[in-house]
Amino acid sequence: MNTIAYLFVVAAVIMLRAVSRGRAANIAEDMSDAFLALVRGDSKSFREVANRTGDSLQAPESTVAATSGSSGLTGLPTNGAIGRAAVKRGSQAAGYKWGRTGPDYYDCSGLMWRACQDAGVYPKGDGNRFTTATIRVSHFFTKVDGSPAVDDIVVWAPSLGKPGHMGVVTGPDRFYSARSVKSGIGYSKISAFRSNEPTYYRAKTGAAGDTAGGGGGGSW
Repeated sequence: MNTIAYLFVVAAVIMLRAVSRGRAANIAEDMSDAFLALVRGDSKSFREVANRTGDSLQAPESTVAATSGSSGLTGLPTNGAIGRAAVKRGSQAAGYKWGRTGPDYYDCSGLMWRACQDAGVYPKGDGNRFTTATIRVSHFFTKVDGSPAVDDIVVWAPSLGKPGHMGVVTGPDRFYSARSVKSGIGYSKISAFRSNEPTYYRAKTGAAGDTAGGGGGGSW
């Protein structure tokens, strides 16, 4: 079987499994993940895609764009730059590893640190990356008292033996983060991620002084 025929067979199998397992709305996502796994020769990730059932925790990449109106989320002056930077870095990374800050592997705070640098809301010369604890006292962010917005940093404090976690809000009930070795880097539902309530922090646009207004994101 030649390569093109093989790819068609893989695509057909993924599509049929997605429909039969209640994932018709996630076909594009599954196809993308499956082909990426094949390109990398990652059989474990390919099997994970093939065995997915039900609604995925991942959202389509289009949710990175700032939203407004009935969604309850409003765009910020950063204009989605943090989210775009995080997605660009995440899509080019090999996966998750604790304590890593890229470009091959990231943990949750490492990815957010780099994305905020790329978006111009955190200084690139500052080697002290923020964590789920230190972001609370960073003068580059302020705690959100009202509803979260696109580009807010969502933070879960450590609880029930679980470490803290953080990511960037990309749409209604959606965020992007470096999740775990098993789950990799991608989108998740905020409401389904942890049992404890998260806290949100908003970047003070232009505070880092290198791309005031949020820039285009992902320029490194």
